[in-house]
Amino acid sequence: MKVGKVQACLPTANHQNSTGYSISSVQNQQLGWLANQYSIPIIEDDVF
Repeated sequence: MKVGKVQACLPTANHQNSTGYSISSVQNQQLGWLANQYSIPIIEDDVF
């Protein structure tokens, strides 16, 4: 964000393929805080 403008954030928060990784509720809140702080829309790719 210091170098260029971020247009949007596209996280896969629940069961990321192929690792099966999910972010915690704390990480999800931190992501929301950062997106709000920098006015970045979040487009969540929730597969389940």
